[in-house]
Amino acid sequence: MAKDITPDDVDAMADRLFEIGKEHRLRGEYDKAADMVRTGMRMVRNDITQRRENSQLKRDNAQLQEDSITDPMTGIPHRGAFMPELVRAVAAAERASTEFEKTGVPIHQFEAVVFIDVDGMKPVNDGMGHAAGDSLIKAVATRLSETVRKDEICARIGGDEFAVLISDGATDEWFMEKAEDRLKHAFDGLTFEHEGLLYPVSISVGAAVIDGTVGPEDVLKLSDMALYEAKKAKGNTRDAPPPDPVGVAPSAMDRGEEIFLESEPGAGLPEPE
Repeated sequence: MAKDITPDDVDAMADRLFEIGKEHRLRGEYDKAADMVRTGMRMVRNDITQRRENSQLKRDNAQLQEDSITDPMTGIPHRGAFMPELVRAVAAAERASTEFEKTGVPIHQFEAVVFIDVDGMKPVNDGMGHAAGDSLIKAVATRLSETVRKDEICARIGGDEFAVLISDGATDEWFMEKAEDRLKHAFDGLTFEHEGLLYPVSISVGAAVIDGTVGPEDVLKLSDMALYEAKKAKGNTRDAPPPDPVGVAPSAMDRGEEIFLESEPGAGLPEPE
């Protein structure tokens, strides 16, 4: 099998051609010398061009790979990247369930899906504009990606809905409560920026344990149903007014912009000094 030519081989061949050209020149064979030099220069130029094309191809392939699993707005995985992992988790739970039926050995490692929905998304979009809604979605995605552990997967399922595939715990009841509480508290105090002001972020969560008794889509549906119950307990947020600002964004202060909070009676916000 022929050996692949490396960049070092090209450099060595080009150097040798230049040396041969020098020898021809010393003997007065100027045409041959010029041919050797031109050939060497052409080899070097072609090699440089090929290296650049290969590097660009690698960058393009890496970008395509990233785009194939990443939500373009938030930079976290999208539904298409999340579902194969959920399928894997369900299949593992089914095997563990079958083994339990045969041996009586209980499952010690549970996995679950936690479904997350942004409260008041429609009022933000309708009352403040879609740019504000996009900022809200990005803030939630960023906090979520900072919160999940290395062995967990978070994704934007669509719109203002997110999901996390998590694993931990010994019993489903304890596991569910721990997972939901951890993610809910991660969003305490979170704000998003719009037009120089900071607005509060509120989310609702619902979880479903992956026990091998239902398929991947049904696991999502169960976690979505749990989420719906949680949102219903909070009351209707779709028809609520947009949130009031809670502060001035540091970026606005850095730019020296004069932005004041307008407090409505009973809103609980401080009057500007």
